[in-house]
Amino acid sequence: MTRILEIREKIESFYARAASYVDMALRFVLLLFLLFGMAGMFGGVSVFANGFVILLASLLGALLPFRALPLIAGVFSVGFAFTVGVDAGLVLLLLYMTLYCLFLRFVPEDSLAFVLTPPSLAFGLPALVPVVAGLRRRPSSILAIACGSFAWHVLKSLSVCSAALSELPAGDYAARIRLFFGSVLSDPGVVIEILALAAAFIVTYGIRRTGIDHAFMVGVVLGSLTCAFFIELGHLALGQSFQMVSSLLGTLAVIVIGFVLQFFWFAPDFKRAESFDFMDDDFYYYVRVVPKERAYRRRLESAAAFSEEAAAGETDFLQEAGAGFGEQPEAAMTTSDEEASS
Repeated sequence: MTRILEIREKIESFYARAASYVDMALRFVLLLFLLFGMAGMFGGVSVFANGFVILLASLLGALLPFRALPLIAGVFSVGFAFTVGVDAGLVLLLLYMTLYCLFLRFVPEDSLAFVLTPPSLAFGLPALVPVVAGLRRRPSSILAIACGSFAWHVLKSLSVCSAALSELPAGDYAARIRLFFGSVLSDPGVVIEILALAAAFIVTYGIRRTGIDHAFMVGVVLGSLTCAFFIELGHLALGQSFQMVSSLLGTLAVIVIGFVLQFFWFAPDFKRAESFDFMDDDFYYYVRVVPKERAYRRRLESAAAFSEEAAAGETDFLQEAGAGFGEQPEAAMTTSDEEASS
């Protein structure tokens, strides 16, 4: 365990020294992954699916703050929608403008939650973003997660219906819009999924705020199970088949990822927790202090070794000094005798 703590502290030290470069690399990789994922969903030979254009956009996103990632991803998704049809592009543009107004107005700092929700849903890890956000963020992050989930379902519906849209007449806008947009609004599974994500966040956030021992680990486990439970309950209510194996594997993966992240972010050492109270003229204060886990054993061993070396060096110095001081009177006496005899 001490070795793992040392590795964590080295990683933290490296990130403290090169935080800006690490963040730039993370933005580049994340945006590159998102844009290539959208290109794979829609295919085609449009300019938005060109690898060089995607690379340039990812480099641009790496230089911009995290708040710019939803904007760049939204521009590409609207561009892909225009390749399906002008009506699809306009409707998606209007929808995204509404989502961005809500997002930028209330939770502009939750850009990562908004951007990471679609890929987590695509990989079968729906509880990942709400559980991780529940460990770090405040309840308003639910809005960013809900917007990301809704945007993902709209893109998914548009990519699935792109072939059917090409067969409809270009002037029949009502039927075309109803085909790809109505399927999302009329699907109760979308609402159930958003409610499941919100429930996972609330459970994780609520347990984290209780301050009980191992609250972060308990919140990760219960939040992941809550999301899986509500999603499977929605499948039962809609008469759909259960997906127990994939749901179980996704829940286990989210729990492992949550444990790793909370180890780097928090890792409290409850064995050394202390409680004390004090007061001033107006209030009584009851405080519980839980320190973070650190590599104390290795530090104590290093401190003990340093103390032994210092003690050994001091002993050698005293011996040499004592020997020198012992010889000095004898030399002085010999010199004085010779002077007296002369």
